[in-house]
Amino acid sequence: MKKITIAILMVFASYSITSAMELGINVGVTGNVGVFHGEGQDSATGPNEVDVAKDDATAVAGYTSFFIEKTLWNSGPLSRIALGYDKMNGVLSSETAQNERQDHNGEVSTGDFAVANNIQVDFENMETIYVSVDLWNGVYAKMGEVSIDMITNESLGTGASYDNIGLDAKMFGLGFEKDIPFYGMFMRFEGKYMDFENEQAVSGDNTISIIGLEGASGALSIGKSF
Repeated sequence: MKKITIAILMVFASYSITSAMELGINVGVTGNVGVFHGEGQDSATGPNEVDVAKDDATAVAGYTSFFIEKTLWNSGPLSRIALGYDKMNGVLSSETAQNERQDHNGEVSTGDFAVANNIQVDFENMETIYVSVDLWNGVYAKMGEVSIDMITNESLGTGASYDNIGLDAKMFGLGFEKDIPFYGMFMRFEGKYMDFENEQAVSGDNTISIIGLEGASGALSIGKSF
């Protein structure tokens, strides 16, 4: 995903502002409100046992993002295909989850004691590469690839430490665009759905997994055409 992002930005950067006015570039800002749902699993494999803790959560999040688009094909105001790049502004933070686990301290029958495990995650650097296709009278469809970094902030009594996780998703959206009759401005109303792949991070005999994460969001965009 990172290599694709760099390639897309190089394509956009290869045109001057003068060329952009001739070739069709849109830039803008988007306000997003989304509902996300997923399951987290914390598992530990010790001597002769497997300890698994699961929990699922639903969260509502609001965030802004910025986008830039390049028109690839245009045969009129109602027929257009564009390639776009969208980048989230800021960080989304989860609440802190806690559980207690028996720490065997390397022994099967001795040295057992309960320890507290706290984990909190931040989601940042969400990037979307997408293709937008005009359908009819201002209505458009879009699909693309999403990547986001999940930063694990843990305080684990078991001594485990996890690497950060990169999450990828498929995105599908449907929206409506309305021109603002001055300065080449436009407004968009959009709904989209994201389906994330399952991912996990491992530390010794401890594993945390993100399962069935998905999100649906509504968005309002303001942009300018060049």
